[in-house]
Amino acid sequence: MIENFNYSEYPEYLSEILCKNGLNSFSDIETCTKLSDFCKYLLEQNQLFNLTAIKTPESAALLHFADSLTLSEFIPQGSNILDIGSGAGFPAIPLAMARNDITVTALDSTQKRVDFINKAAKILGLTNLTAVCYRAEDVTGKEFSEHFDIVTARAVASYPILLELALPAVKVGGSFIAMKSKEVSRETQGIEKVLKTLCIGKPRYNQIQLQNDDEIFERCIVVIKKLSSTPPKYPRAYAQIKKRPIF
Repeated sequence: MIENFNYSEYPEYLSEILCKNGLNSFSDIETCTKLSDFCKYLLEQNQLFNLTAIKTPESAALLHFADSLTLSEFIPQGSNILDIGSGAGFPAIPLAMARNDITVTALDSTQKRVDFINKAAKILGLTNLTAVCYRAEDVTGKEFSEHFDIVTARAVASYPILLELALPAVKVGGSFIAMKSKEVSRETQGIEKVLKTLCIGKPRYNQIQLQNDDEIFERCIVVIKKLSSTPPKYPRAYAQIKKRPIF
């Protein structure tokens, strides 16, 4: 049972998992203790609000914390980041916790999740993280238009939908980073035909494998650079995006 889990050794366990997966720069005990505190709070609150499908600290170490922190190598120093569909705060919270040089805005359309992230940020002392409650299509082409160096998304929607939701918020010269399954190539078929329309460079696909003693998890991190301003007609209303994906 989660309520009987002994968290006293969890920071050390987290450190071992991060090192095993090449994330040594985040394996210091101070960072891992903060991650441990967040894990305890997350799983306690999850019993009340159903925030995540991951139910154990061991799985959270790999599938939430290590997974989120793999993004760090693609994020330049001092970046201003928007995390679309942040859910229970992934990758937003681990990134904000491990990288005090960045500023993170977590965007979600569900108020209970936004409230959870903001409360977690307050408890953890994360002054570089704020959560806001909006639908992405309502803000990325308006008050968030070309505002962020990096826009991230983790398992939010299919790739064509994600691109249209995210790109308007990315600064020219910035990047959209999507955390997708290793099968992402199926979702991106046809993207080459619309690179010019979307004003983006060719996607870079970065295959990642994570593991602990019991699990192996494969991920593809897709990085797309924005070359010039997104046409103002994007994003369209969500019903249109879903009915007629951009490719």
